[in-house]
Amino acid sequence: MDFTDKVRRNPEHELRRSATRFLFEFADDLQHDDATVARAEAVKEQLMSREEVTNAAATAWTTLKRLVLEGVDDPSKRTAHSHHRRGGEHRRIATRRRGITGQSR
Repeated sequence: MDFTDKVRRNPEHELRRSATRFLFEFADDLQHDDATVARAEAVKEQLMSREEVTNAAATAWTTLKRLVLEGVDDPSKRTAHSHHRRGGEHRRIATRRRGITGQSR
């Protein structure tokens, strides 16, 4: 059995316990340690200022908006939960959609 398989199969493996301990300590530092907060903010600013990241965010938003709007138009794309909605709610969603996109129906 190789090392990675041993770690995967054993929830009490020392590597897993060490990683868990590190993550809990890091999460606590992100909330309470000013130096860690400042470093995390600096990394976030660097990432968010990259063109690749802003392009990816814009693409994700455009795709999400398209999928939501398609779901309003095409009942077959709705989730099982949405099939329990009453017609009035679908009309309200369609009305909001027209307001978002400027389309009229």
